[in-house]
Amino acid sequence: MTAMALKGDQASTPKEVEVLRGPHGWVNWQAERRGIPRRKSAHPENIVIHPIWEEFALYTDAKLEGTDLRLGPYEFLINERINQATLGRAHRMVILRRWDHLFDAPIAPAEPRDDDEDYFGGDVGDEMAALVGLALGRRFRSGGLVRQGLPIETLPIGMPDENRHRRPELELPHRRPMIATIADLTSLKAAEELLTIYPTLEAGDAVALVRSARQYCDGLWLADSDPRLAWIKFVGALEAASNRRDDTRYPDPVAQLKRHRRDVYRILESGPTEILEAVAEKVSGLFWQEVKVWSFVKTFNPGPPAVRPDPAWQIDWDSLEEAVGVIYDHRSRDLHKGIAWPWPLCEPPEMPPNGEIPSESFPAIAVSGKGGQWTHDRLPMYLHMFEHLVGGALRNWWLSLRTD
Repeated sequence: MTAMALKGDQASTPKEVEVLRGPHGWVNWQAERRGIPRRKSAHPENIVIHPIWEEFALYTDAKLEGTDLRLGPYEFLINERINQATLGRAHRMVILRRWDHLFDAPIAPAEPRDDDEDYFGGDVGDEMAALVGLALGRRFRSGGLVRQGLPIETLPIGMPDENRHRRPELELPHRRPMIATIADLTSLKAAEELLTIYPTLEAGDAVALVRSARQYCDGLWLADSDPRLAWIKFVGALEAASNRRDDTRYPDPVAQLKRHRRDVYRILESGPTEILEAVAEKVSGLFWQEVKVWSFVKTFNPGPPAVRPDPAWQIDWDSLEEAVGVIYDHRSRDLHKGIAWPWPLCEPPEMPPNGEIPSESFPAIAVSGKGGQWTHDRLPMYLHMFEHLVGGALRNWWLSLRTD
């Protein structure tokens, strides 16, 4: 829980503060937008000395062009001297500087209790790295704090602090990258439109966005080292967003049974209607999360990529609902039954003959190996296509959240 001064007066007492819930970076940005100035003291009324600014090292394997980006209380500073990132090798490419606009008022609950309403598992560096990564569709991860500014005359440029810093490592692609465009040239400027929306969001939307962004960025980071987990993370990103935006109605149970458990439906359809309806009603709740995910994808569908292989190697974008259902089923079987993700979808995409654009879906009518066998309809798309769908839908949702 974070407390924020009401009148922008750093001398305010704890009784004169407004309690604002949300991710810490979002709350700090709210304070700046409300006119609360950068803090200049180390909070002499508090035993704990807090830095007036902090710097976090952000790592990526994408090449960056252009200039630094300054938004609200945050500065994204490009480390020009090491701007030589290559695919699969993360470098300290950006320094994130956070200026503190928050009033320090310790607030404790009346009694111990669980509280994860705003929790996303990271600090300000993780929060901003995830948002930049989602905005750009590139791998970004914070290694943690590297320097902090203290209001001490002998430390005008701050004090290095890497005690908790940990350099995040990437793994080189096996044969070919799972996502060919993952390290393409980009710029911080390209993230500005989405990032400027962030402080305008409601607190609940801000939390959901950061949670989704972290899941998505984890998927990008794991794409070459552990594609199975990357699939799971991308699905989790959609779930985190769709759980926040749930405008669906309870679906027709029989229709849901037919779509999700066709084998069970076929057994029951020839029997009494009341039995079919009763069974469908009992199990329909199992499909509810998938319904919300599809509603989200359908609403914020980014459309097919601008550059595609020959039609024979493309997925049918009009059959996206069925494809998403298969992917969701693979995720559920992996997590709940231990049936690992089909290995063909954890391999780099096939390259069409004489083509430079990867195939969008598995080209064969069936495949077997490593103890499993799958038909073409169970291998609806490669990982790079699902990343395109997930990242595009999340960014469209982010744009839709603008409130001013």
